Amino acid sequence: MKSIDTNEFYREVTKAISSSLKIESSLHRLVLYLRTVMPADELFLGLFNAPEGSIRIIASAAESGGEILDKVVPLPKAALAAIEKVLLPTAAPPAFIIRDLAVH
Repeated sequence: MKSIDTNEFYREVTKAISSSLKIESSLHRLVLYLRTVMPADELFLGLFNAPEGSIRIIASAAESGGEILDKVVPLPKAALAAIEKVLLPTAAPPAFIIRDLAVH
């Protein structure tokens, strides 16, 4: 992994995300770039549904490629509590990273 300028990082991330109208292709390009600057095995794009207590996984990508999933994943109560504690009081930041659902 290499050291990188913040502006270069955001520019490369933006280029990867904007590189295709197919989200699975964009996520794949993004994960390939992120792997050059940080540990990154896989990315997921999801929508949090607070009333249902779930996340709809739209797409994922790894080094081998990207795919559309459209899969609903129910969240454990502890994960919901962590999300509510971090996201909801702060007007939902654009991204939230959960490293391990078992921990939350």
